[in-house]
Amino acid sequence: MRRIATVGLLVVLALALAMATGCTWSQKGAAAGGVVGGVVGGIVGASSGPASAGGGAAIGLAAGGLAGALAGSVKDYNEMKDKDAQIANLLNELKARDEMIAKLKKEIADLKARPPREIERIEISDSVLFASGKAVLTAKGKEVLKKAANYVKETYPGKTIIIEGHTDTDPIKISKWKSNWELGAARALAVLHFVLKESSMDPKTMSAQTFGEYQPKADNATKEGKSKNRRSAIVVLESPPKQRIEEVK
Repeated sequence: MRRIATVGLLVVLALALAMATGCTWSQKGAAAGGVVGGVVGGIVGASSGPASAGGGAAIGLAAGGLAGALAGSVKDYNEMKDKDAQIANLLNELKARDEMIAKLKKEIADLKARPPREIERIEISDSVLFASGKAVLTAKGKEVLKKAANYVKETYPGKTIIIEGHTDTDPIKISKWKSNWELGAARALAVLHFVLKESSMDPKTMSAQTFGEYQPKADNATKEGKSKNRRSAIVVLESPPKQRIEEVK
């Protein structure tokens, strides 16, 4: 019994020493195995006589140390495998995150490149808004525009507003305008200023542009077609996405 207790005590001391010195599991196993093997070998050798005790201890020490080292190496290997698996999982997570960020950046770029979608278009004949060849609003035109401006303000607060000016193909002969481009631009600006004044909308959301005669709705070969082409439009657009989206870092 004393010999068994001695073996157990030596094993505990060997493991404690190995842990205190920062040894690997294979080194701890070699230390513990060497102690156990040495004690057992000495006991077996002693049973054959005092002279055999030293040789038995040496053989037991070597054999036990080898067995312990092998057992410790297996544990070290398993721990390394676990760490490799954790690293592989972390790399996969980082790769998935990078792919998600790349996808979000592409979606944002696509939204910024996409032209704003038209929500509503209100077209008013220039025969109502202006006298022939003029860019000064008539009394009837102001009345119609006031209703349109209030409708847009109440229905689409904060949206982007574009005022368009369109003409027919009749060349400028008598009036001061150099071309239908200038006539369309002057009429679009007249509408814009009146709408701003009547509705008190944010001027940062508004702009005017002219298309002259180059976006006809009907055939300019007829009187009726020309009448349809002479028009002003209040166009409501969705807000530009570049003002609503933050960059993904």
